[in-house]
Amino acid sequence: MGVKLLNKKELGLFERASLPDLIIDKIAELEKEIKLNEIREDVSPLFNTGDRKIRVSNLIKLLLILEKENKHNALTGRILVEVPDLLRILMLLKSLLDSNHATTEQLKQQKSLFPEINKKLQLIIQHLEQWDKYLKKKINLPLGNKHTKDTYHPAFPKTYKYKPSFLPDDYHSNWFFEIKVKELCPFLTTIQFHPFNDIQASFQVKRTTEELFKVNINVELRSNQLIEETDNIRAVRLHSPHDKKNYPGSYLIIKGGHHRIKEIFERYLKGEIDGNKKILVQTSQIKDFARIEDLQTNGKTLTQVLKKEIAKRDQIRLQIQRSK
Repeated sequence: MGVKLLNKKELGLFERASLPDLIIDKIAELEKEIKLNEIREDVSPLFNTGDRKIRVSNLIKLLLILEKENKHNALTGRILVEVPDLLRILMLLKSLLDSNHATTEQLKQQKSLFPEINKKLQLIIQHLEQWDKYLKKKINLPLGNKHTKDTYHPAFPKTYKYKPSFLPDDYHSNWFFEIKVKELCPFLTTIQFHPFNDIQASFQVKRTTEELFKVNINVELRSNQLIEETDNIRAVRLHSPHDKKNYPGSYLIIKGGHHRIKEIFERYLKGEIDGNKKILVQTSQIKDFARIEDLQTNGKTLTQVLKKEIAKRDQIRLQIQRSK
């Protein structure tokens, strides 16, 4: 069966795919594309050279994307160790295929590379399948707010028994609540309007987990400037239609600490932090988000934007839950 050369538009679907697309279907599509371009071992190097050149070219492009994305994407997991080695073999095969007058020895060399290439492709496909299952298991949070029942929140009396012992019984306890590390997935249960900055993100990478979790409960709550300078993680909890109203909502609207949250979640994905570990965060207020430019486009109100975001995330959570 012949294959066609992948164009820039098709390759672009895998490159910098949005996180929901990557998790829900792009990994499976990438597996399918790699399988489609496996080198046929039953055809002599003397024949079907054009088809083989296309397959090799497609594989090189796909593997280069994999190699690049593994280094930069928050959800790509471990670098696939077979990729660099396989790329070297494919480059060698490409140079042999590009030779206008291949010698008998070069044709033998070509044929000897076919099974080695396919064997490594199979390993990479296995990695992708495991990676897909691993990520979906890690980020899966079933619809509803069952996971928030044991997280302290001053607005929900049923959670008072979980109040951290170091949090005073005075007014401070009304300005802090708990979240779990596994809730920090950027396209599921957290909604963020603040853009990420590579410089700030690189600073968080250098911090210890203890430093990332640190919270100052003595913040001066009457001063917006001092609140900003204290740099606590700040958020608001909201309910979805699937949540029980007598427990904290399953959605987090992030006001401060975006880069810390991103680094914490990445460490969770790598297995460095327990997903059920709790973080004490400072309470923000919904009105604090009303001035964000993103919420003023197309005349939409804050309530409309958040309702749409929650509905979209509910659908993604349901898809991931079903595909686990």
